Amino acid sequence: MTILVFPHGSGRGGELMWSLRSVAAWADAADLDVVVAGDIPDWLDQRAATALRVPQRPNRSMLNVWNALVAAANLVGDEPFVLMNDDFFATGPIEWARLVHRGPAADHIEDMRGDPSRSPWRSRLRRSVQLAQRCGIAEPASWETHVPLPTSGAAVRSTAATLKAHNLTGSVVAQRTLLAELAGAAGMVSTDPKLYDGAYAGPLPAPWMSTAPAAWHGRPGEAVRGSFTAPSPWELPDDAGAAARPSGLPPLPRRTTAPVRSGA
Repeated sequence: MTILVFPHGSGRGGELMWSLRSVAAWADAADLDVVVAGDIPDWLDQRAATALRVPQRPNRSMLNVWNALVAAANLVGDEPFVLMNDDFFATGPIEWARLVHRGPAADHIEDMRGDPSRSPWRSRLRRSVQLAQRCGIAEPASWETHVPLPTSGAAVRSTAATLKAHNLTGSVVAQRTLLAELAGAAGMVSTDPKLYDGAYAGPLPAPWMSTAPAAWHGRPGEAVRGSFTAPSPWELPDDAGAAARPSGLPPLPRRTTAPVRSGA
């Protein structure tokens, strides 16, 4: 059984529903436990998924994500799980154990130098590199690749303890990079499949893609919503009936097992 953890903030644009639909299209839902931590959407079927409500602080998105992640890690114990974002969309066959990064973090920091909009992310990654180096990791990689990250409850708690020991919080660091580097993860170099341009009309990245707000409300988001119209097993039933399954995708499985445990 693979546990998927989705930190989910308030005020999102509905991406989570289509993220789950895309996962159901390319994976056997009976083999998955879905945990949604943070703000819980009213369409989520809490008989099929674990809903873990975590208070949301206004204008503190990264802290909200970290708090939701820590709460989920405490829920699953030391078990392995896959850290998701609510705007990750499966576009091909899924390998949950696949580990990828974008190469040296120093190069990623340099790539963001000329883009003022990326300044906060650059600062978080730089701070994470400095912490990793203080922990004995000479040349950390950047794991900010906008794809699922295999990790564990034990890794999250260990990272939280390291942050506390260095007077840092999860809101000021690149969380995925620290989770992977401090756990000694090794992966392959990959490009980042996140789309930012709302007018982008090219081929969708595979096996995963992610969307910035402009892309979600533009052509890439339209492509996702048009591809995954059938409800997932983690949605409350719709009495009006489900839309037809897009051609070329496997049939939707139905969950036969209980979720990880009841959410708070």
